[in-house]
Amino acid sequence: MVQNQTFPIDVILNHRYQIKARLSSKTGRKTYLAQDQGTQIQIILKCLSPDWFAHWRIDI
Repeated sequence: MVQNQTFPIDVILNHRYQIKARLSSKTGRKTYLAQDQGTQIQIILKCLSPDWFAHWRIDI
């Protein structure tokens, strides 16, 4: 698991997803535009920090 990591442009994650651009960087989450190397389809990749979930409140 990679925590609080900022990925450089053009890095390939999991031998499949190539980072094309960082779209957003906020506390506990980062959003990237990536390209699936198998299908050549562009996707949105959202990386969430485990600490980010601690701020959620779930009412049951």
